[in-house]
Parts: sequence; structure tokens; C-alpha cells
Amino acid sequence: MKTIHKTLKIESDVIRIPELKEFMGKEVEVIITEKLVKKDKKNQMKHFLNLAGKIDIDEEAIYRLREESKI
Repeated sequence: MKTIHKTLKIESDVIRIPELKEFMGKEVEVIITEKLVKKDKKNQMKHFLNLAGKIDIDEEAIYRLREESKI
């Protein structure tokens, strides 16, 4: 599974990522999360606790990844 990780400032509703060319024609999942800046670190626990019960875990995907990672 290939992954692209970018940290950038959103200044438009159009994002250009040249590395996406290798994913053309493939089904992908795009996740955008706001990055906490250092001054917000004291609020990290609050943000973490706000996620409780809101995260879906795909147990089948975890099982597949474990199987693929076996030597």
C-alpha cells in the first residue's frame, strides 16, 4: 500500500499534489486533519477525548494488514 503524507497550509479549495499521478485510476481514501500548532498542545487531550466513540475501526483491514506483514 503506497501512501503520501503532506503537511501544507490550505489557501484555496483546490489542492495540487503532483505525486497523485501514480494513483490515477485507483480507488483511494483522502483524509484531511487539522494540524495542532505548538500553542494548542495543551488542548490535545481535549481534542483526543472529543474523538471518543467517533472513530470507526475496520477490523478486516487490520487483519489483512497483519497477514500481509507476516514474514
